[in-house]
Amino acid sequence: MKAHSLNVCVEGEIGHVGLAKEDADSREDLYTKPEVAKKFCDETGVDALAVSIGNAHGEYKSIPKLDIKRLEEIHDMTDVPLVLHGGSGIPDDQLLIAFSKGINKFNLGTEFLGRYYSAMEEYINVNKYNSNPVKIIDLPEYVQSRLQPYLENRLRTLCRF
Repeated sequence: MKAHSLNVCVEGEIGHVGLAKEDADSREDLYTKPEVAKKFCDETGVDALAVSIGNAHGEYKSIPKLDIKRLEEIHDMTDVPLVLHGGSGIPDDQLLIAFSKGINKFNLGTEFLGRYYSAMEEYINVNKYNSNPVKIIDLPEYVQSRLQPYLENRLRTLCRF
C-alpha cells in the first residue's frame, strides 16, 4: 500500500455509516458484515476499520442500539483496531461495552462541534458591545476554556483515566 510507504496510517470503512436523521442507524441491511470486513481488511491492508453496527453520523432521532454481537463477530474475524463513527448520542454504557468488545477509536464530532459553535456564539454575545477591534484574538482561548472541561469529562468517563 503506497500510504504505508509514506508512513501514513489508513482507516477504512466497510458497511454504511449513514446519517442519523435518515434513521440509518436502524438499517441492519447496511451494517458491516463480519465476513466482508475480514475480506476487506485482508485485501486492502488497512490499519484500522470503521464499522457500522447501529451507529450513524449526526443527531439520532431516538436512542441508538449498537449490535454488540455483530461487533464481537467482526472483532473475532479481523486483526485491526476497530473504529466507531457517529459516537455522539450513543449512551455511555453502550460505548463502554463496545470498547470492551473491540472498538479502539470513536468519534464524537456532532457533540463536539455543537459545543464548539455554542461557545463561539456565547463569545460573540458576551462581546457584542466590546469596541475593541481586535477582540477576535481572544476567541480561541475562550472557546478552549469552554471545550476543555467537556473533553476532560468525556475522557474520564469513557476512557477510564
